[in-house]
Amino acid sequence: MRNGLLIFLWLWVLGSLEAQRAFKPIQPKKGRLALVIGNSAYLGQALPNAANDAQDMAKTLSLLGFEVILKENLTKNQMEEEISAFVKQLSNYKVGLFYFAGHGFLSTQKDNYLMSTGVHRGMTETFAKSHSIALEDVMGSMDEVENTPTKILIVDACRNNPFRSWG
Repeated sequence: MRNGLLIFLWLWVLGSLEAQRAFKPIQPKKGRLALVIGNSAYLGQALPNAANDAQDMAKTLSLLGFEVILKENLTKNQMEEEISAFVKQLSNYKVGLFYFAGHGFLSTQKDNYLMSTGVHRGMTETFAKSHSIALEDVMGSMDEVENTPTKILIVDACRNNPFRSWG
């Protein structure tokens, strides 16, 4: 009986060690992540304060404990890449914050857009939309990350539509 007990204890110890090797602890979530975009360099309609505002916001968020990604004067493709990379990282954080300073507009269909630096006054609304990011897409992308409990979106942009057709 003693040999049986020793064998049992030995198998239990081996099984326990094997379980410990297979066990991968869950990494604790990091605190706060922010993506700050400031678009100023628009052709014919520059917004010098947008980049300054983004820099000030980035500094303030850093002081508040955020890990900050600051980007300025982005094209639509660059905005999409930065937003996608930001959203992919969000699941590792408790708080995600998106900040945009620059031109925006409300389309005739009542959708809000954040303009990339590729948008200019000579465009039609259709082309302006194709060079901009729909605010709903940013919100939807952030909302897809279910395990980040707090998501904040701040937009410092006008909503007038210089592309609207009066025909």
